[in-house]
Amino acid sequence: SLECEGYEAADLIATYARLAEEAGRTVVIVSSDKDMMQLIRSGVEMFDPLRNRKIGPPEVWEKFGISPDKVVDVQALIGDSADNIPGVPGIGPKTAAFLITEYGDLDAVLARATEIKQPKRRQTLLENADRARLSRNLARLCDHAPTPLPLEALAMRQINVDRAVEFLKEQGFNSLIQKIKDTAQKEKSHLGDLAETNQESPAAQPPCMITDIKTLDVWIERAFEAGVMAVDTETDGLTPKLT
Repeated sequence: SLECEGYEAADLIATYARLAEEAGRTVVIVSSDKDMMQLIRSGVEMFDPLRNRKIGPPEVWEKFGISPDKVVDVQALIGDSADNIPGVPGIGPKTAAFLITEYGDLDAVLARATEIKQPKRRQTLLENADRARLSRNLARLCDHAPTPLPLEALAMRQINVDRAVEFLKEQGFNSLIQKIKDTAQKEKSHLGDLAETNQESPAAQPPCMITDIKTLDVWIERAFEAGVMAVDTETDGLTPKLT
């Protein structure tokens, strides 16, 4: 849980997404917030936990009628009362998407507003140009916010069972307590079995037959740490199924 005074959570997510992308990592933002769609690009996608689906450029097009890099321009026109983004009066999602697609971006729409044939639409854009620019600034997430922790410090670590159980008790999540204890015990037992084959040097480790997904995950992580790994695939007998 990270916070930084003067910045919203979305700004921190945008910043860490940029840092992770620059570090060559694939980024998945777990959120159903449409404001996050502006961050989607090659190497950065979203996962909507409410609908249990990934969100990429096709889903953004379905929502806004434009590509992710134009989401801020569309939001600047339509506004968002929930985020106090005024937008331009009378401009809805379909009209906004049409204008951005037709002219390219918000600046082009405002610069060429006099060319718009519909008198009412032309006039409202001319009268609310500054309001549209302000809305764009409000809608755009900051991806250069201060980072409370460096990216490297955010690696997933094994859960602290005692602290988790204490928290669950305080919040009344009683049904989860036994589940988390059982899961932690299984992981501890599994890692204990693997430790018997573990040596100081990854290159010096004896062979280990991989017969389940958890063991595979452990060895994939070790392969990344070691930089090189030898694999022998047995094909002269029955092949155990990964479960």
